[in-house]
Amino acid sequence: MSYPILKNRMDLIGPLVKDKTILDLGCVDHYVKQLQGSWMHRELKKRAKEVTGVDHLPEAIEQLQKMGYHVVCQDVEKLNLHQKFDIVVAGEIIEHLKNPGLFLEGVQNHLKEDGLLILTTPNPFSIAQFFKILKRNQIKVNVDHTTWFDPQTLQVLLTKNHFQVKEIYWLNDFKRFWIRSLWAKFRPYFHDGFLVVCEKRK
Repeated sequence: MSYPILKNRMDLIGPLVKDKTILDLGCVDHYVKQLQGSWMHRELKKRAKEVTGVDHLPEAIEQLQKMGYHVVCQDVEKLNLHQKFDIVVAGEIIEHLKNPGLFLEGVQNHLKEDGLLILTTPNPFSIAQFFKILKRNQIKVNVDHTTWFDPQTLQVLLTKNHFQVKEIYWLNDFKRFWIRSLWAKFRPYFHDGFLVVCEKRK
């Protein structure tokens, strides 16, 4: 299927979160040392009315709290914040989970009526994986990943968990790999990842 292509995810997310209350799941972005780069949580904080971050890494959460960020240490599959938000952002987290359905149930419980979930995840059919298969007859798998989603299977999961998918975008992250970008331009399903915007269903 054909979806629009985003060169910078914040071009879409920025206007959506402006002056909203945001729950950022997986906010640490793996390593606190990466915070000097393009860190999603910081970008959200610049634009939103209020941002709460959640991650399961206690030392990183403690460090971020000392830096003045409103973050808590919880398992995203067992969310219990006693608060509802306008938007939940879940960047590259669903592929790490043991129970994505339980995770989405928790998101539902923390969204206001007509609230939005913005979710990103890697694409298992990316051109990088294609080349890995050609070269070594195997794919590259992150040791922390438990599952793969493409846009079609993720739509099914979201629908079964009471979300209405509004928009899907391919993420153009090929900053240094022009030949991969060329392949993805010819066949968009080769992009490295994608972004889904969905609404809490009434």
